[in-house]
Amino acid sequence: MAPGAPVKLGQIATRTGPVGAALQSAIDATRAWVADVNARGGLAGHPVQLVATDDRGDPNQALALARQLVEKDGVIAFYASLQVTTLQAILPYVEQKGIPIIGSCACGGAQFGDASPMLFDVGATSGKGLVWEHLAAMSLTDKKKVGILYCREAASCAFMHDGIVAYQKQLGFQVVYEAQVSLAQPDFTAEVLQAQQRGVEVLVTNVDNASTTRIARAAHRQNYYPGVIAPHSYAEDKTLRDAGKDSEGILTATGVAEWSNAPVMADFREAMNRYVPGGVRGGPGTNTWVAGIMLERLARDWPAQPTTADVLKSLYGLRNETLGGRIPPTAYKQGTGHGDTAVCAIPVKVVDGKFTTPNGPQNFVCAPGWQPVQP
Repeated sequence: MAPGAPVKLGQIATRTGPVGAALQSAIDATRAWVADVNARGGLAGHPVQLVATDDRGDPNQALALARQLVEKDGVIAFYASLQVTTLQAILPYVEQKGIPIIGSCACGGAQFGDASPMLFDVGATSGKGLVWEHLAAMSLTDKKKVGILYCREAASCAFMHDGIVAYQKQLGFQVVYEAQVSLAQPDFTAEVLQAQQRGVEVLVTNVDNASTTRIARAAHRQNYYPGVIAPHSYAEDKTLRDAGKDSEGILTATGVAEWSNAPVMADFREAMNRYVPGGVRGGPGTNTWVAGIMLERLARDWPAQPTTADVLKSLYGLRNETLGGRIPPTAYKQGTGHGDTAVCAIPVKVVDGKFTTPNGPQNFVCAPGWQPVQP
């Protein structure tokens, strides 16, 4: 096939500072997907040109970059937004311009991302789906007394806290302790002692990976071993190396097929080995990779010189799309937010220093009453 016109995509990410460090797996997966898809001929014959930017965690910078990417660089879509604290700043602009964001780290949208008609999460959505990931992980334990530690630095932490609390009656657990904490805390001994005094059997952490490890370590130093449920970002190979024995038994979940075991994710593992051999695997990087696979699926329907309108048409044309088993059956309604698109996740447990999937690496557990969207 003769090469088609290049497809120019934009990516806004927080690449520096502590947030950038937490998103390294997604940054690495971005590099792997772009290199891999172009080695295979691009998007249905269209070479991918990715304009990758760093908003440095500054909402004003994020908005300026969005304008630059659309109005000067001419991107037809955004790929894999990696914006924990800055996504809200660009949503009004991309909605006004009608530029889709295909995929995110599912870590910063909260209620804002769920409500936006231009954020097309691939896999568990940034709000309802992110909340549900914790509860899907909870399905691996029969313990019912729950504590929640959630960060004060990001609005998504409070959103997840509120969402988890709202499921108490429906799922039959009880929140007996909760505390807002800082990602900068060097130690969480005071919090875990209070949780122990309240009889917490399962400790849910809405924090970054390093903080989850410090929480588990603080509990273990007190000879206290509650179940620990971490966000999907915890399912990274780097986290296991850093945490060592303190990661044993930790529960998490992934909103797309599990990266280390699922047969359908062999392409991700191979591309990372080939193009980013020292990169961080798993976590938000899994979402980023699968967002790239979604772009490959959409490109089948594009003309010789695709435009933003063609991208949107292909998104709205999806029906029960699973990307070969990587995501739950997916479709997007036009003119509305997509928070209900995928409220499903795959529970994961750390056993003997490895990620395991007791229900299977491609078998999703979905929220009560969830049904695939039917446009």
